[in-house]
Amino acid sequence: MTLKKKLMVHVFIWLIYISYELGFVAITSRIHITPAPLLIYYGLNISLFYFNAHVLLSFAFLKTRRRYLNSACLIILELAVYLAIKYVLDNLLTGYFTLRSGHLPVSHLYIYENLYRGASFTGLSIAYFSTRYLARFREKAYQEETGRLRAITRNLELENQIFSVENAYLQNQISPHLLFNSLSFIHSAVYKLSDAAGKGIMRLAELMRYSLVSANGTGTIPLPREIEQMENLIALCAMRFPRRILRPGP
Repeated sequence: MTLKKKLMVHVFIWLIYISYELGFVAITSRIHITPAPLLIYYGLNISLFYFNAHVLLSFAFLKTRRRYLNSACLIILELAVYLAIKYVLDNLLTGYFTLRSGHLPVSHLYIYENLYRGASFTGLSIAYFSTRYLARFREKAYQEETGRLRAITRNLELENQIFSVENAYLQNQISPHLLFNSLSFIHSAVYKLSDAAGKGIMRLAELMRYSLVSANGTGTIPLPREIEQMENLIALCAMRFPRRILRPGP
C-alpha cells in the first residue's frame, strides 16, 4: 500500500470516529459544539495518538531493553504533558470565545475527565502500535524463514551436485576395472584356442590402458611409451590386414 493510500485510509477512519463521537454527544447531551475549538482539541488528541505510536512506543520497544517499564514511565510523563497542554488550550480558548480573563480552576473532576480522554487516545494508539509491531514481527519472521529455506535448498543442491560428481568418479573408476577384467577373462578363454587372438586381446588391453592413463595424466607421455603403443596399434592392424601391413618384431 502506498503512502497516499495509507493517508487516505487514516483520514477516513478518523472521520468515522469523529462523526460517531459527535453524533453520540449530540443525541445524548444536546450540547452546542463550536467548530473551531473542536478542531483544535481533536488535533491535540490525534497528535497524541500518533506521537505515542510512532515516537514514544517505537523508542521504548525498539531502542531500549526494559520495554514495558520504560513504556509505562514515558506514557505517564506523556499524559502529564498532555494535561498541561490541554489546560493551556482551555484557558486560551475560553478567554478568546467568552472574552473573560483569568485561569480556569483545576478540580479533580477536570483532571479525571481530561486524563480519561488522553488515556483513551493513548489506548487506541497502543492498539495501533501493537498491530503494526505484530505485522512487522511476522514479516521479519517470514523473511528469516524464507532465507533459511533458501539456504537449505542451496545446501541440498550442492549436496546433490557433490553426489553426482562422486558417483561419476566412481563409475569412471569401476568401468576401466570392469573392462580390463573382462578382457583378461576373454584372453584366458581364447589364447588356448588361438595364440594370435590372445595376443590381440592383450594388445587391445594395453591400448585401452594407455588411452585412459593419457587422458587422466598431466599430458606428458614418455617417448618409449608412445612408441610401444604405436607398435601395438600396428600389430592389431596387421592382424586384421595381414597382407597389407608388415608385422613388427616379436
